[in-house]
Amino acid sequence: MKTKTIIALLLAIGVFYTPSNVMAQYYGNDSSAPIIVVDKKIKLPNKDILLDNVSKSDYVFKEGDQIEFSIVIDNRGSSTIYDLNVVDRLPAYLKLQYFFGKVTSDKTNIETVIPVLKPGEKKNYYIIAIVRDLPKTSYSQLMKLTNNVCAKNVTVSDCDDASYFVEKPSMPVTGSSAGLILNSAFILSLTSGALVLRKLIRGY
Repeated sequence: MKTKTIIALLLAIGVFYTPSNVMAQYYGNDSSAPIIVVDKKIKLPNKDILLDNVSKSDYVFKEGDQIEFSIVIDNRGSSTIYDLNVVDRLPAYLKLQYFFGKVTSDKTNIETVIPVLKPGEKKNYYIIAIVRDLPKTSYSQLMKLTNNVCAKNVTVSDCDDASYFVEKPSMPVTGSSAGLILNSAFILSLTSGALVLRKLIRGY
């Protein structure tokens, strides 16, 4: 009887302490997945303020104005990111003054590679340019331009945009319009002169 009681007790203990009960279970996502965040901003002229986008009410850039872009690339994951390609696509009507990396032959992109970006590490880049060669129109017009930047490798990618407004300059009166004005003035002066001369000759 004692033997049966001991065996039953041992069996109960064995069931209570099965591996399925003592081993910890893990549920959830992989916390080691890499995360990259790209943030592109524009400096508001004459102020130490960076904006995601510069609206018409904030400032309108004109021919000859300086414009400054800021780029922050942030590894917010818990694993190191390798060989991160950064490409900044430039809007039109800019003459570069300062930039990171290399400019493509067609001068439309700025490119660089970040070999290693550790968890929590950030890279900051800056671009300074002059607004140049805006197309002229018969009257002043506003035009919206956008600067895009992307960072990516085989496992992660992120992009961001920053937009702003430029004012197309109006064209001065030239060509046929100017000629018409000058010709009209010349004809009027001749007519006036002829009338004066006729009065002198006729005496009235």
